[in-house]
This record gives sequence, C-alpha cells and structure tokens, in this order.
Amino acid sequence: MKKNLNDYPLILTATVFLFTAILSFFQFQYDLSGFTLKNIDIFSELKSKQEEQPKTPEKPAGEDDFFKPQYQIEPNSNILNNSNKDQNRINEKIRSSIFNLLLANYPNDTIFVKGSRLVLRNQPIVGNVQQLKFFFDGLNKTKSEVVRIAHFGDSMIEGDLVTADLREELQKRFGGNGVGLLPITTQDVNFRQTTKISFSTNWKAGTLYSGNPNRYPIGFNGETFVPVAGSWVEYSTPHLYNYLKSFSTVRLLYTNAKTSNVNFTFSGGERKSEKLLPGQTLNILTVNPSKPATSVRVDFPVEDQAYVFGVSLENGNGLYIDNFALRGNSGVDLIRIDENLMKEFAGKMNYKLIIFEFGLNAIGASKGNFNLYEKNMVNVIETIKKNFPKTSFLLVSVYDKGLKTDPLVKQLLEAQKSIAKTTNIAFWNFFEVMGGENSMANWVDANPPLAARDYTHLNERGAKKLASFLAESLIEAYNKLK
Repeated sequence: MKKNLNDYPLILTATVFLFTAILSFFQFQYDLSGFTLKNIDIFSELKSKQEEQPKTPEKPAGEDDFFKPQYQIEPNSNILNNSNKDQNRINEKIRSSIFNLLLANYPNDTIFVKGSRLVLRNQPIVGNVQQLKFFFDGLNKTKSEVVRIAHFGDSMIEGDLVTADLREELQKRFGGNGVGLLPITTQDVNFRQTTKISFSTNWKAGTLYSGNPNRYPIGFNGETFVPVAGSWVEYSTPHLYNYLKSFSTVRLLYTNAKTSNVNFTFSGGERKSEKLLPGQTLNILTVNPSKPATSVRVDFPVEDQAYVFGVSLENGNGLYIDNFALRGNSGVDLIRIDENLMKEFAGKMNYKLIIFEFGLNAIGASKGNFNLYEKNMVNVIETIKKNFPKTSFLLVSVYDKGLKTDPLVKQLLEAQKSIAKTTNIAFWNFFEVMGGENSMANWVDANPPLAARDYTHLNERGAKKLASFLAESLIEAYNKLK
C-alpha cells in the first residue's frame, strides 16, 4: 500500500509544536562555553499582564564588559584559588575578543625602551558614549559660536599640561584660537608655558585647593578672587604655540560687583576703562582691543570691587578648552562649588564637555578602601550633571604609578570604572593606553623619557602623548556618531 507523504509535514509540525509547548512549562538555564541557553515560552503573549516583567532596555553587545573588574585583589590575600583563576582567564578572553574588535581602527604608537621597541595601543572611549552627543553636536557649530570644554584635574594638568596639547589637537580640527579661561593668581607661574601670568600679591581668594577663609561662593573653575584697592593681573602670550601668539577678545568673569570701572591695558599701550555691572548673577565683561594684542593688564582700583573668577583670552568663534587644575585634589571637593554659579556658568559659557582627570591623590586618603571615594565622586558628577543638563561628561582613568604597579592603583581603576558606570557617563582608560600593569617604568626608561624619575608624574613629552591619544579617541568617537 502506498504511503500518503502529504501528511508528513503536518505530523512534523504538530510534533515540534507539542515538544515546544511542553518545554514552555519548564524553567532551565544552561551555560555552554560562555553562552547561556534559556527556556522559551510560546504562551507568553497569552499570559496576563500581571505576570509580565518589565524589560530591561537592551545595551550594545559587550558594553558592560568594559566595567567588569579586571584587577581584583581579595582582602588580606594576594592569591586567588585555581578555580577563580581559571574563570577569570575565560572571562578575560571573552572581554578581550570583544575589545580587540573595537581596537581595530585605533592607531599604534612605538616608544623605545632600553633599545627595544614597545608598541602602545590607544583605547576607545567606552561606557555611555551616546552621552557625548552634546559635545559632538557642539563641534558642528564651532564656526558660528564659541564652544567650550572644562578640563578638571590634579597636578597632572597643572601648568596647562595635557590641556595645552589636547587644545591644539582639537583646535586644528574644529577651529578656535586662544587659551581660554585663566585664573587670576596661580601656583604654576614658574612652569606654565602657554601663558605668562603675573599679578599683585594682595589678592584675597577662596579656592578648592588652598582653603576659603572668607567663605566666598566658589566659581565653577574652583576659584574666586577678590581685589583690594590697586590689585592687578597681567597676561602675556609666549611663542611656543602657534595658536596662542595673540588674542582679539578678553572676557572678564565676575559677580557681586560694585558699580565701578576696571582698567585694561593692551600690549603696553592702548588703554580702556570698562564699567562693571552690579548683581548676584554671573556677568561677563567683553573687551576688544583695536588690534590683536600680545598682553593685557587688568587693574582693579576699588576695594572688594567684585568676586572675580578669571579672564578668558580668545580669537572669535571656535573650540576652547579651559584648564582647571586643582593641585593635591582627588576631585571630591568639586561638590563645594556654588550650585547657583554652576547654573550660571552652564547658561553663559556653553560648556559642551566636562573632563574629569583625577587619580593618585585619592590613594593617600583611601587607605585601601575606595568605597567612600566612589560614593563621593558619584555625588559630585551627579550634582554637576544636574546643573549642566546639556553637557557631555568623560572620566579619564588613573595612570600607572611606581617601578612596579602599586596595587592601590588597580583598585582605584576599578572604582573609577564603577563611578563611570553608576553615573552613566563615558570612560577612557589611560592606564591601559600606557601599557597596563608595570608600564610606568617603561615610560620613565623610554628614549626620550616620558615620565619623571619619581615614577609618579608624566613629563611634558608624556603629557603630550596622553593628549594625542585622547584627542584621537574623541575624534574616532565623533566620526562614528556624527
């Protein structure tokens, strides 16, 4: 008797359906070589909405992998058991595979260490890269407006280190010509190379790094200066950077002013007297010399004439990066910035990116426990985000320290990853750019050297290399998202 083959597809379909339906009533999960197999539920759409669980928004593949602990140190022990070691190796291989795909377009750099060639590989910006859209949208407008970056950091960026070269790299690409916002008095006058700053010694001040005995409202740059009768400050441009040879616009940032005049002297000749406006909000006095100037002196003839935050030297529209170096600071003191002034700076200064580059100063205060530091920095970033709702944020990691890597550096690195993840901002791992564990010794021994013999601080060449890598990573992210 001839079989009816027309019934086979129907029988096969019914069998598969029945088998799948049975599986829907069982809960199981199985891991296979790093992949997770889970049950399916063909009746999910028929179940009541009360049984449905809210879905977690999908994230790009591997996004969280960049924030998983890579350098774990167990309390009171330097030894991990064999099973943990094996699991860590498997997890690291998976993360490395994902990460290497992203590294494909990132350039290498070669340094010479004791006659050997050492290849450094740049790192992509990770975390919430989409949040950088505020900055990238701003870069598209630099021909028609002034767009600013606030670069916060500790002594690593003092003297305009890192910032100067980052500024030059980005201004070449996106326009802008000038050093940006400068302090009134500063601790780095002897080694700052982008601007020569001189000032009278009678200024009163409140800062995040040296105290605030008079309880002045601290400006967004971490500083507030108050003159006595006859206080002055003078800025002049050096010739080490082509983009800083002169300026055509001077902006004086102040608040709480008496109705009075401030005197400007350009290039030792032309003089202008300009009126300050009273009021408790941030005011910006803009003064233009008749021709590009190489120096400007600002004189304050009246006692307690205003709360002054700084002077910005510019040349029209473009991108400007303001260097806010806070010597000896871990970043947590940024919470002491006056919130009203934060809002004023956000509204009037058009900051599209805020960079946090703190690190080693957190180690001394932590005593091996970074939980409090992490909590405080999350509070700092969330507070600033609240007051700068249309600004992007980037956290730059700690770098290596010591002839051999200090274990606390690795713990701090993990804390910083957690900070970036918790606050949902972008993250750039300079520790890995340097070469990872024990890399500081290579930077010190490089020919020419890239770091000082204290195995703690980068020198000018190292700072320039850091800036170059960071600029490349920002531009790469910009090209992907623009």
